[in-house]
Amino acid sequence: IDIAQIQFNAGDVALPYQPRQYAEELALCMRYFEKSYDVDVTPGSSTGWGMETLFAHDIIGIGGNIDLFRSGPIRFKVPKRVTPTIQVFNRATRTIKSLRNDSAGTDIQFMSLDLITGGQSQVNVRLLDLSGPNTINAGDMLSYHWTADAEL
Repeated sequence: IDIAQIQFNAGDVALPYQPRQYAEELALCMRYFEKSYDVDVTPGSSTGWGMETLFAHDIIGIGGNIDLFRSGPIRFKVPKRVTPTIQVFNRATRTIKSLRNDSAGTDIQFMSLDLITGGQSQVNVRLLDLSGPNTINAGDMLSYHWTADAEL
């Protein structure tokens, strides 16, 4: 059995079927989940499109923390229903809890992240307890992808 394109109407008069436009349906879905990846790209995929970039302001050693909001907060296209859970992905290796140091050609892992300020329209994220092959130098370009999950 395949049932599709159902419309419920209040009252006893049936109205013509009115499907939603793609942009309207996408905006309604983004209230629950949004990502920096393109719409047709699965989170955790290796792609450079839609990624966020950040230039390090200070030297950060192993075990240190880095604020992703030094270049501005992660702003959502659609306000979420609640403050979302954020995940950060390395754009090169596709791994979670990692970002790419494009200047050094290395990957940086972190143990956890903290929402410094969070809300339904934007969040400021701090990555905690960094690890990797070397330190981050001032001026290094870092890149990453993110997802924001505000499911029920």
